[in-house]
Amino acid sequence: MRRHHQQLDETNRLEAFSDGVFAIAITILVLEFRVPESEPGHLLDALVRL
Repeated sequence: MRRHHQQLDETNRLEAFSDGVFAIAITILVLEFRVPESEPGHLLDALVRL
């Protein structure tokens, strides 16, 4: 039973670590995201070109 508990703890730690890595990566990507200049009504086109 103890071995199963240790294995579950390791899995939880790995999952928490990978969640943290994804959160940091997404934050960096969002911080670098700029709203492009576009003419009124053409924001979606400008975002797609980005």
